[in-house]
Amino acid sequence: METAQRGVSLVQILLAALIACGASSAQDEPKRCQTDALEKWYCAVDPHGSAVVDKLGRVLCAPGACAKPEVEEKEKDWICSSVSGGRATASPTGAVCDGECRAPEATACKKI
Repeated sequence: METAQRGVSLVQILLAALIACGASSAQDEPKRCQTDALEKWYCAVDPHGSAVVDKLGRVLCAPGACAKPEVEEKEKDWICSSVSGGRATASPTGAVCDGECRAPEATACKKI
């Protein structure tokens, strides 16, 4: 009985630590995994990449961070960095990305 209680306590401590670490990094880093409209999970193939959900509920991925343009463009919902772990910023004057700015792609995602 005592061993079971220690096991539960250890699990609770580890879970609390994971939640605390995840909360700070989730705000600082782009999301690598997202769910689509059918609640299926997809993650960026690149470990430093990001996943976003488009207007149709599809998950699209890129090697770097993605940003949503402030001014809606007809063809693009998101712009992303072409560099692994790169930054992307959208502003009214245009997009700025590490490497090239490009649209995310479904082929850069892996279903999990």
